Formats: sequence, structure tokens, C-alpha cells
Amino acid sequence: MRGHKARQTLNARSNECQDDENNSHGKSDESNDEETDDEGSVDQGETDDEEEEEANDTETDAIQLIKQSQTAKPLTLDSLKKFQDKINRTGVVYLSRIPPFMKATKMRSLLARYGQIGRIFLNPEDAKVAARRRKYKHNKRQNFKEGWIEFLDKDQAKRTAATLNNTIIGGKKRSRFYDDIWNIKYLPRFKWNHLTEQLAYELKVKEQRVQTEMAQAKRENKVYLKNVSKAKMIQAMEAKKSLKRDREANDDETKASQASSAIVASQPATHPIPDTPLVRRSFKQRKVIDSHPVSTSKPSTSTKKQSLFSKIF
Repeated sequence: MRGHKARQTLNARSNECQDDENNSHGKSDESNDEETDDEGSVDQGETDDEEEEEANDTETDAIQLIKQSQTAKPLTLDSLKKFQDKINRTGVVYLSRIPPFMKATKMRSLLARYGQIGRIFLNPEDAKVAARRRKYKHNKRQNFKEGWIEFLDKDQAKRTAATLNNTIIGGKKRSRFYDDIWNIKYLPRFKWNHLTEQLAYELKVKEQRVQTEMAQAKRENKVYLKNVSKAKMIQAMEAKKSLKRDREANDDETKASQASSAIVASQPATHPIPDTPLVRRSFKQRKVIDSHPVSTSKPSTSTKKQSLFSKIF
């Protein structure tokens, strides 16, 4: 009996321990759920705060830009003078030949060691030449034929042109520009605005030339179409005239055949009918008139000579 009771007490205690563990697990799960809910709410709050901060930043930036645009400082004579002095200090060099497939970045890296470089303009090659190279050589890289480089100091530009002209580019021997030669010249009293004006003028001249060529081609086309229409009209008139002449000739032939048949029908039946129609022609004979008539009253020269010879001998 005592053992049985001891077993029951042990079972009861084990059941109580299990209940306590289950209760503790349930509480821990509830606490974890509450913590996750709290974390989710915190994350959402942080994202909302970040969005609000970004919106505020964009608004402040926009307001600052508007204020800067509204409160722009006016130009003064000192600032204009400084800008003009800066432009006057610049110098431009001209490159009559650009190494094959050299770009502006490579040109800047090669010339940057000789002075501060401002703007670079490389004139590309003709579009027809580039299209021919792409078609036959399958080379799609861009090539330039000449260029202008602006130095911020004209003394550096003069020195660079004097030292680099007719010299090899050099550098690493593996570079494809190693053996190319510089063809560079300093342009005195030449500024970048002169280049832009020249390019704009050349572009305008080219556009005007294209427009004049197109207008001339249109005029030639109109004249050609007019001449074609006139030729067609003349051909139609000549065709009508030829048809009219053919009709008249046919009518004359029919009339002549009808007249000959009528003449043949009017002749008596005893005469044989000739194969061809008889055509009788009559000519009026005139007397022959001598321009130098012979006179019978005067003796001839031969009788005078005989009488003279008879008297002498």
C-alpha cells in the first residue's frame, strides 16, 4: 500500500512539473510574439521617419535652389574684368594631324604634363570615308583628322608647340601611338570664341550650299519633267499628222483607182485594154534663135585675104 501511494505521489508531481513547463512555454511564446510586434512597429516607425526626413531634405533643397536663383549676385565690373583677363591669358594650339583613332581623353593625358588644358575639340573625318571604312574594313571606331587644344596659359601653349612639333609621341613602346609624330602649331591672337564662330560659319555655309544644291536639283527636275511632257505632246501631234497624211494618201489612191476604172469602162470594147494607164504628154516646140547671125552682104575675111595676096604676088 505504501509503495502504491508513493507511486501515485510521484506521478502527481511529474504531472505538475509538465503543466508548469507548458505554462512557461506558453508565456515565453506570448512574450516572443509581443517582442516581434514591438520590433515590427519600431521598424515601421523608423521607415516612416526616414521617408519624412527624405521628403524634408528634398523640400529644403528645392527651397535653397529657389532662393539661390532668386538671390543671384549681379555681375560686377571686377568679376567681368577677371573673366576677361582669364580669357586673354589662354592660348590655342592647332594639330593638323591626329594619330589614327586617338580620342580626346588620350590627347589630354599626353599633353597634361606640359600645362593646364582647358577645352579640346577634334574634328571628325568625313562621313563618307567613315562609312566606306565600316563597310569594307569592318572598323567602327571613330577617327579624327584635325584638332584644337586650349591651354589656360598661352606661354605654356607656345612652349608646348615649340618643343613637341615634329617629334615622336613616345611613351611606352607597346603603345600604338609610339612612332607617330606631333604636328602642332601655336595660333597667336587666336581664342576659343574665334573657333566657335568659325565652326558656326562653316556649318551655316554648308547648310546654305546644301539648300542651294537642293533648289537647283528641284529646278532641273521641273525643267526635265516639263520637257518630257512637251516631248510627249509633240510626239502625239506628229502621230496625228502622220495618221492624217496616211488617210489623205489612201483617199487619193482610191480616187485615182476609181477614175482609171471609169476611163477604162468608157473606152470601146474593140481596143485592147492596156495593162498600165496611158499617159499622153505634149511639148510646145520653140524656134532656135542665133545670138550672132551671119551677114550675107559683107564679104568674108577669107575672100579679102585672097585678093590682097593676089595683088602682092
